[in-house]
Amino acid sequence: GDGLRVFRCWKFLMLFYRASGHTNYAMEALHLLCQYKYLLPERLAEQLICERFVNTQGSPGANIPSDLHMEHLNRMCKDALSNLGANKTPKAIERVGKALGPLHDFLQHFDKITEVHTGGSSHTTLSESLDLQKIVEELKKNNVCDFIPGRAHQSFPKYTCNPYKSLNKRKLKTWMQTKFNTFLHTSHMNR
Repeated sequence: GDGLRVFRCWKFLMLFYRASGHTNYAMEALHLLCQYKYLLPERLAEQLICERFVNTQGSPGANIPSDLHMEHLNRMCKDALSNLGANKTPKAIERVGKALGPLHDFLQHFDKITEVHTGGSSHTTLSESLDLQKIVEELKKNNVCDFIPGRAHQSFPKYTCNPYKSLNKRKLKTWMQTKFNTFLHTSHMNR
């Protein structure tokens, strides 16, 4: 799935947040990484990765974020409840809740056997070669890849090419060790 790829992104994001002064985001990113690598038992660490995505289609490349899947289920639930009209009782709502899983499976199977295409999220890919060629020609013409001392974009006068340049490795290591010890202490206290 996409869980490990997302965790690789979090490693870079943690450094980026720390370098840009977003210490709370950096700390949360570090906490997530420490949970996966050191703090959680193996089974929970695996769940931390795998439960971020759901593959409702059962085919490669069809992962969607778990929260988006939950939104889809909420929409289906709201649609089913709106059909109750004035008959909304706690018992009827409970019945709808219990029927959502089988209803979802039934609707997908029905769409499959009747060959109904629901639109999906995959798009047809058009040839990008001509567009890409035009962009490359424009970039070459304007020498955008050439280093020109003092050149800066007026909207980003203080932007550096390396967002990690401001990181002090020694301070970063000390910060990470301190936070790790804090995470370790609080995880033992919660057991």
